[in-house]
Amino acid sequence: PEKTCLDYGQAGFLHDYGKQGRHIKHLFSKRKGKYTPEERQLARTHTDVGVLLLDHRLKARLEPEAYKIIKDGILHHHDDYGKHGNNIPMVARIIRVVDHFDAVTHRKRLSMHDAFRELLNHRGTWFDPVVVNVLIKDVLLPTRPRLARLFPTKEEGARINPEVCSAPPKHVKKHRLVLN
Repeated sequence: PEKTCLDYGQAGFLHDYGKQGRHIKHLFSKRKGKYTPEERQLARTHTDVGVLLLDHRLKARLEPEAYKIIKDGILHHHDDYGKHGNNIPMVARIIRVVDHFDAVTHRKRLSMHDAFRELLNHRGTWFDPVVVNVLIKDVLLPTRPRLARLFPTKEEGARINPEVCSAPPKHVKKHRLVLN
């Protein structure tokens, strides 16, 4: 498990490795504004370019298990959970959530409150609901207890089991969920 954690960490570090590709790196350097449709299509190739660079530059230096984890993280970190579900490797599901959280809090400069709402809005569609719950409940809330007000006590709201239900029932207000 400790070795796997290190491999997941390397995958997280290298997930955007393909943005170094000569033909696309200009798209990602201090980008302001929206991409044109052509630029967006080119930017989407960074996952495939990342795997090519991984194969060419690093594969020979990695153990096979580490290579597979890192490759899965690079290749699948933009896959939508709503389309592919548990077919997405766990490393990529984790990277997807953490990378998005980082993007909205740093590049978009959303408040923590709005970043939490963003994660909760896309649970089950873009993101694995279990990964979102773990990030919020076990990683972020312990360091930001004021944000716990987003989540009611058991008596105030319905408990949502993320493995069974990725969206709250209609009678539960959005973002007012008790995390398991």
